[in-house]
This record gives sequence, structure tokens and C-alpha cells, in this order.
Amino acid sequence: MSISLHIKNLPLRPLVPALQPRSCLRVLISSLLLILTLQGIAQPAAAQDLPNTKDRLQKFFKTPQFGRVKLSPDQRHLAVTTAVEGRMHLAVVNLETRKVTPVAGYNDADIWEVNWINNNRLVFDLIDRDPEYSNSSGNGLFAVNLDGSKLTEMVSTVRKQLNIMEMEAGWRGHLRYLEFVAPADGVSDDIIVVESIHGAGARTSLIRMSTVNARKKQEFAYNGLPGMPEGFVLDASRQLRVALTRGSKVNLRNVWYRDTPASPWKKLAEVDAIEPKFQVIGFGDDSAMYVSAIHDGDKQGIFKYDFAANKPGELIAADTAVDVDDIIFERRTNRVLGVRIMSEPPRTVWFDAEYEAIQQTIDSVYPDRINLISGDPKSLIAVHSYSAHLPGEFALYDPAKKRLEHLFKAMPWINPEQMTDQLIFEYKARDGLTIPAYLTVPRNKPMKSLPLVVMPHGGPWTRSYWGFHSWAQFLADLGYVVLQPQFRGSTGYGKKHFQAGWKQWGLAMQDDVTDGVKNLVAQGIVDSKRVCIMGASYGGYSAMMGLVKDPDLYRCGINLLGPTELDWLFTKGMWHYSDDSLYSMNELIGDRSAMKEQFHATSPSRHADKIKAPVLMVFGAKDRRVPLDHGERMRDALKEKGKAVEWIEMPDEEHGITKEENRYKVFGAIETFLKTHNPAD
Repeated sequence: MSISLHIKNLPLRPLVPALQPRSCLRVLISSLLLILTLQGIAQPAAAQDLPNTKDRLQKFFKTPQFGRVKLSPDQRHLAVTTAVEGRMHLAVVNLETRKVTPVAGYNDADIWEVNWINNNRLVFDLIDRDPEYSNSSGNGLFAVNLDGSKLTEMVSTVRKQLNIMEMEAGWRGHLRYLEFVAPADGVSDDIIVVESIHGAGARTSLIRMSTVNARKKQEFAYNGLPGMPEGFVLDASRQLRVALTRGSKVNLRNVWYRDTPASPWKKLAEVDAIEPKFQVIGFGDDSAMYVSAIHDGDKQGIFKYDFAANKPGELIAADTAVDVDDIIFERRTNRVLGVRIMSEPPRTVWFDAEYEAIQQTIDSVYPDRINLISGDPKSLIAVHSYSAHLPGEFALYDPAKKRLEHLFKAMPWINPEQMTDQLIFEYKARDGLTIPAYLTVPRNKPMKSLPLVVMPHGGPWTRSYWGFHSWAQFLADLGYVVLQPQFRGSTGYGKKHFQAGWKQWGLAMQDDVTDGVKNLVAQGIVDSKRVCIMGASYGGYSAMMGLVKDPDLYRCGINLLGPTELDWLFTKGMWHYSDDSLYSMNELIGDRSAMKEQFHATSPSRHADKIKAPVLMVFGAKDRRVPLDHGERMRDALKEKGKAVEWIEMPDEEHGITKEENRYKVFGAIETFLKTHNPAD
């Protein structure tokens, strides 16, 4: 067991302050107007400590000023998303003239992912924060010229998501989604998309579309592919080479390959949809196929595929601590440049000498940060730099002139010197399993007898990542140590760590959280009498289960959107409306019929009598993933037993706290709740 500080930031270089934007429905008046037009770099006003609640909330939970930054293929323009009154809009900067052109913006949705189709045209999708019109695939696909002209709606944004009552009533309509895959050729205005039809006539197709008139120009031929396709992989020349179809059982998928579009399909593997130990990543410029597969009996690595032996061949990249499955391909040619590894902290391994040299240069200017570079080493490189102290900074590097131009910060009001360290922490669970974790600590306080908020992540089949965490920094600013455990069942740490969490809701998964707290107490870092547990989604469930299972360990608990009745996950919400989801839930959570006693024992709403600590609960009235019933049942059970419970219902939220005003309301309540029931001082 050890604690080690991996990253400590140096002061940032000065940046040009952004102008305050004016809002409008479709036309962006960009806050970028001065950032790139000035040749010099102005010194911004120094950020001040913000001791009062209102200013603290705005500091940590205001919508970031800048989001996506993408260089055009010819390196002459920069696409940037920027906040206008809480919504992300799109602007394009001419890097030669430094003229900023408003391109697109909406007052009821955020522009999210942005990609260049060619040197003149972009494609973007929207995320709509109104739960009546939101979905995981975004809310509409659009294309637009870099001067804001010829805006084309590729698929309708007015696409009402089904509510639970409609689904249970056997709705028979259909919903159409488009997912951008790639430019068709980098020259024309065409793109390749995956078209998904849900409901009546359900199917998935790979098609070429015009972004000028949104018409389908070609549907890729499957040439006798057995079964309906569900996934596709293209090669460097945009030819369909790999397809996925349903396997012999509901949880299995067949992976098919063909040498050319005219060749017959060959079956490479049948993989489990829950835990794909084999996955095709893509094709290089040399026609080699790169796959992710188990390389040491546990962790995922990247291999070149050996077609002669029909199995993964040469190992390209692997790590002893985490899975590796992210290849960096050159945009024009698909040449393999390197890999990104989500280790602690993340790192990039370059196979290309030019990129490696540029990486070293950027790292020397921005030390102790994660510096992500992209672009052309012979022309221009875009830099996205971040750390635990810094939400993000963007810059441009000219390799020929060896000139680095600092552009802007994602959250310019954050002063990194006022943020705190995020430590890499490991501890042993009671059965000996190593649990990775992050520990965010208050500034200027000795690591002794500190108050703690333990914050298990949501999912639960995901993980937390190293970097700037607004929630953790907010709590540390209040004076709390924040523990973020990667309990068993978390992904990214190999199949053993993942599988150890199967059917362990409220059991070993919960013990991992408890053991992290006890480890910090045993080291003297945390005061055993000042511990609170807080989480969202699965993390909210873990918070409630912690109060049930270890009532004397926690002084208070905060449940944000967390389920409280395991059986309801199979009968309420959106998880149980497909065979795939039901199979996954049976494998990962358990069989509700065969494990009825375990489900009852690990459903917090059935054990309100065991809870001793006061509870704060926050739920969205329109949540389809964890319906409001979960919160209301838990709240009512606590009140019936005479327990202290505070309740916040967000009438305009689904499964998240997405609206800026709701973030202020909820985290303001959390600050008051913690000061009342687990004061830091």
C-alpha cells in the first residue's frame, strides 16, 4: 500500500482573456474574437480565492468556455466549440488572417462532436439537455461550411425519445439515428455514417450520404454476409472489410472479414458482447489489421492480426497495469503513429520519430501535464494540455519555426495554483485484490486526521480517469480528502478485475469501498469520525448500501440518481427493453429469480432501519435509467423509520445534472449538507 504524488503543476503561462458573448438562436457572436487576433499575449487578471458558496459553485460548475478544438486537414483553419450563455456553439478561426467566423449555435442544444469533412466543410452533432428530446446517440447530425453557409440537417433534431409508458404500451413506430464514421474521401462533401433504425423495421446499415442535400448516395454491399450487420470496420481506402453480426447466442457476436469488397466473408471469431476479448480496431496504411486481444491472460493489448494462423500475431503495445486498445492513426493515410495508454497518469507512446520529438518539445514547455498532440509535424500541431490542476489549455505549435502559441483555457477562471493534488493510490481489499484509486487532498493541510468524502464512480462498468475532476476539487476546496476507488467490476484494469465484480453489487464491490476508507484511517490520514460517502448513479447506490452495510463508519451519505431496489432495474427504466440488456444484467448483476434473497439483502430501500446517518438524495423527475420511484421509495422508507433525509427533485433533468442552474442548486445543497453533518473544521 502506498501513496505517491505523480503530478504537480507549475504556474501557467499568460493567456488572452475572452470577451463576454451575446446570445442568439442560430448565429454565434463568438467569445473568441480577441483570442487569436492579437499578436502579443496579454496577462489576465489573477484569479482570486473564492471563499463564499456562490463564487465557489460558479468556479467549479460553470459550463466550460471552450470544448472541442480541431485543425482542418490543410492546417489553415481551426474549429472551436465555445460556450454562449451555457450552450456550446461552433466557430472557425482562419489561422492566416486570424478572422473568427461564427458558424452555428442553438439556444436549446449543445454542439458536441465536430469533425472536418474536407478543407471547407464540417459535420457536427448535438446533445440536447431536455430529457424529452435527448438520447445517448446525440440529437441530430448536421453539416455546414466553414463560413457558416449551407447548413444541412442530416437527420431530424425533433425526435422525441420514448418514455417508459410508451415503451411498456408496445410502441410500434421507429426512430432513426445517424452516427458519423468518416469523410467519404476527404475531397467531396460526402460522409460515411452508420444508420440505425430502432423499433419497427429495425436494422443497421453503413451508407454514404451527401451533406449538401442529406440524400443517401450508396449503401455498402454485404455480399452474402450471414445475418444482419450490427457493426462495421473500414480500411484506409474506406472499403468495408469487417462486419459484426449476431452469434449463436444472444450475448455473442460473429466477427467477419473479407480481403476485398468482392471477396467472400470469413469468420474470424465469435466474441462475447459483455466482455469482448477480441476486437478489430482498424486497418493501417499497409493493409495490416490491428486488433485488441488478451495478451497475458488478463490485460488487453494491441496486435497485428495473423491471417495465416487466424489469430492475433505480433504484439504492438501492452501495459502491465491497464488495458491498451487506442491506436493513433494518421488522418490522411491511416499510418499507425502510436498508441495512447490510460495508465496512471495517461501517456502516449509514439512509433513515429517526428511525433516523438514534438511530444518531447511540448512536454518540456508544459511539464508535469498530459499533452495530447495532433496534426502534421511538417506543418502545424494542435496541443491539448491538461492535468489534475488544469481543466485544459489549447495551443498551436509550428515545428518549422519552433514556435508555440498559447491560445486559451477550457475554464479560464480556474487558477491551477489554487487547485490541489490528485494522488495515485493503491490499497489491498480484504481478499487481497489490489484496488487502484485516486486521492484528492485539501491544499495547505497536513495529511493527518482529515475529513473524508469517499466517492465511488457510476456505471459501475466503467472507471474514473486521471485529470481535473470538478466534483473532487470542489470537495477538496471545502477541506475534504476525496477518495475515488476503482472497485472490482471497474473496466480498464483487465478481465480479472472486471469479472471479480460480477454479481457483487452490495457485496465485494461494496467491501472494496469500505476497505479504502479503513486503509486511510489506519494510516492516520483520515479521521474515522468524519467520513461521508457520496456518489452518482451506481455511486449513489453504493452510498446508500454503505450506510446500510457499515452504519457506524459513515457520518452522512449523499445519493445522486442512484438505484435503491435491484429488482426494479429489471422491471423499471430503460435497461430491460432488449434481450441484450437483460442478458448483460443477468450476467453482471444477477438472475433476479434465482438470486431473490441476495437482491433483497443488497437493496437499500429494504433496509432503511439499519441506516443511522442523515441522507441527502437528488433525483431527476424525467430519469428513464433510474426512475424517480427509486428515490421516492428510499425517501419514504427513511421517513417511516424516523431517519433524517433531505430531498431534491429536479423536474427538468433525466439521468444527470446537466443544466448549469441545477449544478449550482445541487452542489450548493451538498456544501450545506456536509457543513452541517460532517464539518471539515
